[in-house]
Amino acid sequence: MAKKQSIKLTEAMREVHENIPSTVRRVKHFGAGGKEAMLRAIAFSKARKAGAKLPLRHTIKRKARG
Repeated sequence: MAKKQSIKLTEAMREVHENIPSTVRRVKHFGAGGKEAMLRAIAFSKARKAGAKLPLRHTIKRKARG
């Protein structure tokens, strides 16, 4: 990751962890790991909107049964 993207991501992480969004605070059925994953996703999204060129999350494609 380039230095510019790293700085933008660090700033976004700091912002999200200092001011936890109400969406994360309201969730009760996720554990600590689930809430941390939500915070990371929000921070990555904010960094991308700020112009950081970060890779998108890769999802696993499942084969259709049948």
